[in-house]
Amino acid sequence: VVVLVRMLCGIKNYEDGEGFWEFKGRAVAQGCLVRGTDGKLYNEPDDLYVVPVGLSGARMGISFAYATGGIAAVADVDGAYLLADLKGPPTYARLEARIRPANWSRYKDPVCRIWKSLYGLERSGYDYHTHADAVLVIELEFVRVEDCEGTMYTKEYSVTMIVVLSLYVDDLICSGPREAVLATLKDIDGHMPLKSPGRELSKYFGMTF
Repeated sequence: VVVLVRMLCGIKNYEDGEGFWEFKGRAVAQGCLVRGTDGKLYNEPDDLYVVPVGLSGARMGISFAYATGGIAAVADVDGAYLLADLKGPPTYARLEARIRPANWSRYKDPVCRIWKSLYGLERSGYDYHTHADAVLVIELEFVRVEDCEGTMYTKEYSVTMIVVLSLYVDDLICSGPREAVLATLKDIDGHMPLKSPGRELSKYFGMTF
């Protein structure tokens, strides 16, 4: 299948004032217009979705930290979707003209293979979650919290050393005793690179702590 890929640019944290601005650019697939070689629209199966942890789950994890005298630390998964291989049919990107390499001009209709879960593709969120879940559960021995909303996990180092992990796409909160939290984030960083792991929580989901 083939999809148009566009470059989007913007300012992160714009509402917080110029001192907090981060200029970002990202290649994004126009996932609503994926076409097969026959020119017809291609749709992924309907069951490719993941419900991430919500506000109640995040609050639960944060409360666990403060109730046990521990900390709640935050981190961002660097690259997130792009850490996961793109599954499904072979998918090719048709880059918009303004971001094509100059030497592509000799081709009539150039495309390139998409190997990773590019933002904008219908199944990318599912493929990324499957990758992150495998890292946490299989490689790092976390346990899914099955009777809670979304993507929440726990890990028990000992009776008094338990951490709770809330994962909202690429944002995570790790709650528990300080020593266990920092060790957990270090372990995760060894499998999925994290931005500034170990920062204590100050703002999340619009809430300030």
